Amino acid sequence: FIGEVYAQEFPQNVGHLVLDGAVDAAASGPEGGDQAAGFEMALGNWISWCLERTDCPLDGTPETASAQISDMLSSLDANPLSASDGRLVGGDTFASGITSALYSPDTWPDLLEMIAAYGTGDVDPAIGLADWYNGRNDDGTYVSNDTESFIAIGCADSPPSDESTWADTAALMSEAAPVLGPY
Repeated sequence: FIGEVYAQEFPQNVGHLVLDGAVDAAASGPEGGDQAAGFEMALGNWISWCLERTDCPLDGTPETASAQISDMLSSLDANPLSASDGRLVGGDTFASGITSALYSPDTWPDLLEMIAAYGTGDVDPAIGLADWYNGRNDDGTYVSNDTESFIAIGCADSPPSDESTWADTAALMSEAAPVLGPY
């Protein structure tokens, strides 16, 4: 949407333009529900992969393994754990670690390591994955302003939501993705 507006406002600066991930500006409702459902599906694929391995820190059926991850997130929400650098890891950071490793089967072993480490009280792999996902350097600086850009562009792509719809949107996200939707 922002690219289209730019092209309309400054046609003299645009010869040819490819718009990737175009957003329907007339659409309404939470678009994040589809993404949350996609992450939930990827998590299910990872769980199936994990449960086939002898070193999987989860056990039981895919449903019970999902519940185990939900329990980890809830536990971290209630009682964040300290990483070795002193930063606290709550459910949100842990969920970022999970989602960062779901983009490719190449990073699934990293998620397995993160879940196994959590079982011993070690959240360093979780904060490492979350930092990698967010482009955070060891010194606390960031590689780019991607997060800020994503927020600004997202705000430009969609009309402001009314605060009265937030609870309904949260419920839809949780329904679409019971484990990761709340995050």
